[in-house]
Amino acid sequence: MPRKRIEGTQQLFEESQLLSAAISDGEQAERRDVAVDLLLPNRFNPRHEYPSEALEELVASMREHGFIGALDGRELPGGKVELAYGSRRLLAARQAGIRTVPVILRNWDDNRFRFIALVENLVREDLSPLEQAQAVGELHDALGMSIRDIAARLSKSKSWVEDRLAIYAAPLDVRQMVSVKPDSVRAARFIARLEDPALRQRLEEGLTAEELNHRQVVAAVQRLEAGAAIEEALPPQLSSREDSSVPRAAEAASAAAPASAASPVEDTPAREPVSSREDSQSPESAAETGEAKGRASEQGQTLATAVSRASRSLDRLNVDELDGSELAQVLAELDALLAKIARLREMISERLGQRESTPEAPATPAAAG
Repeated sequence: MPRKRIEGTQQLFEESQLLSAAISDGEQAERRDVAVDLLLPNRFNPRHEYPSEALEELVASMREHGFIGALDGRELPGGKVELAYGSRRLLAARQAGIRTVPVILRNWDDNRFRFIALVENLVREDLSPLEQAQAVGELHDALGMSIRDIAARLSKSKSWVEDRLAIYAAPLDVRQMVSVKPDSVRAARFIARLEDPALRQRLEEGLTAEELNHRQVVAAVQRLEAGAAIEEALPPQLSSREDSSVPRAAEAASAAAPASAASPVEDTPAREPVSSREDSQSPESAAETGEAKGRASEQGQTLATAVSRASRSLDRLNVDELDGSELAQVLAELDALLAKIARLREMISERLGQRESTPEAPATPAAAG
C-alpha cells in the first residue's frame, strides 16, 4: 500500500479513536453486523461531501484490508440504523463493495447525536478556526455544556475553548479577520472586546498587515479599555506616523493641476490687476483662506482613506461565512453605500468638468515702451 494511503487511513483511525473517547459513557451495548443498505449517516452532521482523493485512498484500503473497527449507532423504526459518526467510512464501504459493517447499537437520543456530530467535526484536523468556533459555540449554547466539560471531552485546554467561544460571539468584522488570518484567534479575542468598530478596524488592519503582533494588540486593547486614545494605545512606530496607506489625493491633485487652476487670476475681474488684489488682502483674510485650504486638504485625505479602507474590507469579505440575516444586512448596507457613491461620483465628475471647462486667464500684455 502506498505510504500516503497508509498515513491517510491511520489519521482516520486516530480521529475515530479520539471521537470514541470523547463520546464514551460506559454504557453496555449490543454489537451487530448491519447491512450497509440499512445504514444512515448522522442527521445532524452538516458534512456529507469529502475530498475525492482522500475518499479514494480509504476505498482502496478497505478493498485490501476490509472494514476495520466498529461504528456507533442507534436502531430506528423499520430496521434502519443511524450512525452516530463515520459518514465518510460508510461512503467508502459502499464504494468498496463491503456488504456489512459492525455497529455498536446505543440507546442515544437526538441531543446525544447532535453532540456527537459536533465533536466529530472538532476532532478533524482540517477544520478552520471559524468552523471550530461554530461547533464549540453550539456545544456551549445549544447543548448547555460548560467550558470545563467541552475542554475535557475534546482533550483541549480551557483557554482553547474560551478563544473559540469568543470568536463564536465576536462581531462580523472580527470573524472575517480570523477567516483571512487563521493564526489571529487569540488576538481576535481581545479585539472583540472593543465596542467601537473604528478602533477594531484599526487593530485588525495592523494585525492583518503584520504591522502589529499578538502581544502589541493585547497591550493596545488594554490601554484603550483604560481610556487611552488610539494614538496613545498603538506602538510608537504606528501612532507617530500618519496613515500612509492612501496617497494624499488632495495634495497630489493640487500638485498636478495647471498653474492657472491654483491661481486666483481666474476669480479676478480682468480690469483689476492680480497684484493689487493680493497687496490689498488683509492678514485676517489670508489666514481664513489658508484655513479653508487646509480643511479642504484634510477632507480630501479623510475621504481617500475611508474609500481605501472600505475597499480592503470588501476584499476580505467572505459571504460563505454569513448566515441569512447577516447577508441581508450586508446587502442593505451595500445598497445604501452604492447610492452614496453614485451621488459622490456625480459631484466629483461635475467638479472636474468645471475645472476642465474654465478657460485660462489671458496673459497680461507688456506695457508699451
